[in-house]
Amino acid sequence: MRSQRHLQRMVAAMLLSSMVAHASRASAQSTTAITINTGFSPDPGLLRGTAGGAVEGARIGDDCRGFFPQRPQHRITTNGVASVRFFTIAPNNADITLAIVGPNNSINCDDDSGGSNQALLDMRLPAGSYDVFVGTYRPNEPSPYGLVFTTNGQLRADAIRYTPPAGTQTPPNTPPNGSSPWNTGQTPPNSGQTPPPNRGVIDRAATLRPSGPQVRVRTGGTQRARGRTAGTNDQASALQTGCAGFVTLAPSHAVVLSGASSSLRFNVTSAADTTLVVRAPNGQVMCNDDAVAGNFNPEVSFPTSIAGSYAVWVGTYRPGMRNLYQLTVTAN
Repeated sequence: MRSQRHLQRMVAAMLLSSMVAHASRASAQSTTAITINTGFSPDPGLLRGTAGGAVEGARIGDDCRGFFPQRPQHRITTNGVASVRFFTIAPNNADITLAIVGPNNSINCDDDSGGSNQALLDMRLPAGSYDVFVGTYRPNEPSPYGLVFTTNGQLRADAIRYTPPAGTQTPPNTPPNGSSPWNTGQTPPNSGQTPPPNRGVIDRAATLRPSGPQVRVRTGGTQRARGRTAGTNDQASALQTGCAGFVTLAPSHAVVLSGASSSLRFNVTSAADTTLVVRAPNGQVMCNDDAVAGNFNPEVSFPTSIAGSYAVWVGTYRPGMRNLYQLTVTAN
């Protein structure tokens, strides 16, 4: 079984290196920066770009469908807007998908809610910055698109026909941090290792944009969260040497501990062979495959824990498996 794991890791590493190399070739894409505040004009507003890429939507969130570019096409900054509808329009009935990543680790995704293969999201926009990724349902099928944003909650894609830009292009703007959120090229904090060449894409896991809900635990309490694993070719070992299995790039959950406790325990139960990786607020990483011999359920314990947000990845021993699980978190 261990020899099979070694072979699987080698195959996964080759697949990931190929994917990241492809993403690097697309890194020249720029990001349009705009500001949306209450009473914005014109309403509706329109942004343009080219949808699609090679980055699978599951890397943003478990419910995100389609394939996206390495960088967001748009970055929206706002002082706060009560309600905004976003939807896409595209020529030739192109199947467009949409992902918006906002402050406080919020992730919103849609595929066809706008009708005619178009994406639609109704959102409240608290103050902050939002990265907008516009993808296509299939990989590497680029398509021009328009992204409409409006306070009119009745407006839909079928009411607006896509028209090509009249000889103009969206002005390019480099993201404020000057780097792609998919490939920071930095070492994960306190990981104790330097990523191999072209593996910086794994670093996005350290930004703690969870693909699942936050779970708050008070000292002396127990909380449970349920989910479905979505193991991919992103090895758990990229988060910490010695960790086994396959996890999604974004954490499955963000567990917030309200105060320091003498111990903190994470346990996963599932009919599948699951794995578990937990990154503490101070960067300490702990992981487990099988807590007890003959039992496929993993468990991780912090003898002394600190208050803050813990990134939790629930993965599978083999790649590409989707299985139901229950995560139990206990603080004493």
